[in-house]
Amino acid sequence: MQIEIRRRITYHICYGDRQRLEVIDVFESQAKLEAFGAKLMPILQEMDIKAKPTIFEVYNIIEGQQGKAAERAVAADVASRLRH
Repeated sequence: MQIEIRRRITYHICYGDRQRLEVIDVFESQAKLEAFGAKLMPILQEMDIKAKPTIFEVYNIIEGQQGKAAERAVAADVASRLRH
């Protein structure tokens, strides 16, 4: 799943504690959001996670200089959250 995430998500932010995690994902396009949701929603249903996404259009992003280290951090974060 890590490869699919990197191809579809521009930014992934996960915060909160284990009782109430919040996630913000930014996608390059509506089509990429929908394709990712088609894969993710069945997984969340299997895990009995009932939260529904709230979708907003992003108008501006100011980027930092993190590169490949940021990609590795996102993949590690997603993997660790899915294991718990």
